[in-house]
Amino acid sequence: MESAESLVAWLSRDLGIALQTFRGLSDSQVAFAVALGQMREQTQTPTRSLAKVPCPFISRYPQQLCGIWSLTPEGRAAQQFLDSSAVMHVNKMWGLMLFTWLGAGGTQGRAFQQLMAVPEMSNYRCDDRQPLEVINYAKLCVEHLGGHTRQFFGSDGRDKSQRLGKSAEGMLAAWHEAVPALTKAFGEGTSSFMAALGRLPKAGPLAQKEICSYLGVSTHFSYMAEEIPFGSGAEKGARLFLQLEDNFLDGAKALRKKLEDCMLQHFPGLKGKSDLGYLSVVDIEIFCCYGCSYLCKFIQKLRDRLKQPFCKVPYYEALELAEGFTTPTGWVLHVNGRPALEIELPAFSCASESKKPRLSSSLFSLGEDWRRLEQGLGQTQKQKHACFKAVKELGRCTEQEILQKLQLYVDREELDKPEQPLSKVWGHYRPKLLQEGFLVVTEP
Repeated sequence: MESAESLVAWLSRDLGIALQTFRGLSDSQVAFAVALGQMREQTQTPTRSLAKVPCPFISRYPQQLCGIWSLTPEGRAAQQFLDSSAVMHVNKMWGLMLFTWLGAGGTQGRAFQQLMAVPEMSNYRCDDRQPLEVINYAKLCVEHLGGHTRQFFGSDGRDKSQRLGKSAEGMLAAWHEAVPALTKAFGEGTSSFMAALGRLPKAGPLAQKEICSYLGVSTHFSYMAEEIPFGSGAEKGARLFLQLEDNFLDGAKALRKKLEDCMLQHFPGLKGKSDLGYLSVVDIEIFCCYGCSYLCKFIQKLRDRLKQPFCKVPYYEALELAEGFTTPTGWVLHVNGRPALEIELPAFSCASESKKPRLSSSLFSLGEDWRRLEQGLGQTQKQKHACFKAVKELGRCTEQEILQKLQLYVDREELDKPEQPLSKVWGHYRPKLLQEGFLVVTEP
């Protein structure tokens, strides 16, 4: 209970908030409700009604510590995408899988925006090359950013550095394959969808929680908020603040209305202001995690530095004591009300043009005698044989399609990853295959 007691002391002793008792809630549960109200008031309204001084950590991270999931950058981006139409179809389900894999759409949502602007990426195709194209785009941008995957992927996930590994690539491919089944299950109702989500390959409780949290902010699919699984961080926070030991979702549902009423008892100015006066189950899950994993750790470190209550120290002097803490992964530090650092991601089209050679629009197909010639193309010439095999499987095709097929062979480990780019491998063997009669080229 150390973190819960620290939160109670921080709100009452250091911020000067008079915590009121509320029937049916413990001190730590009241503190949790008041903390959410303080976040909402400090970030979304121009007044300060209870606290003697603003919370420095809410000021430093107003986007994440706003107290309402739908107003975080991730929540806003998910709502905008999901509310583009009232119907769940395969394109939207595929977009939801992409949004989740990118980590709430990637840093500042840029990666997701770029993908959605390209019809070949946003429109779902029953083609296992589609997720590989997305992965190639991601690799290109990470390379452009000097190999810093954490600058590309969004959210606070700690697995960012692993998302372009073999297992993570398999995750996106498995999710892509499951899109039609997920869409069908979604149309059959919540229980059917949750069962299908539970069977989704390479999607653990955290991924399932993220998918439900994104659906929960939609005006069309908000009922999914009632089904959100609790992640490990939220479970820990629920034990500390809400005093729940198991059945966390059911426990949060049972406490939701009391926590909301307690929040409004302390912050009556939030009533009637859009969604500020409503506390959802998603809000409880998200801020159980944030409160336990981040806010209380900040509070404990700062209180160790203070010789007296925060509100009794000259404010700017107190703020200096609150500096120097490591910013959580995926959070945006604000200084004087503005982001301290904005990361610019390259547009996918610009990045791809700068890294890939210009490809001709010519079409390639097999030569007349390819069956006889194939017998002399030994399997020892693996790269040359792969170039021939790509055209054989594709039929009449472009250079871009050939390179995509070669990449597919590499991703499937049917072809060893070459030391040089695949475009150079194809460029080396193309004239040889044409000269020897394996392939022919025609104008489009």
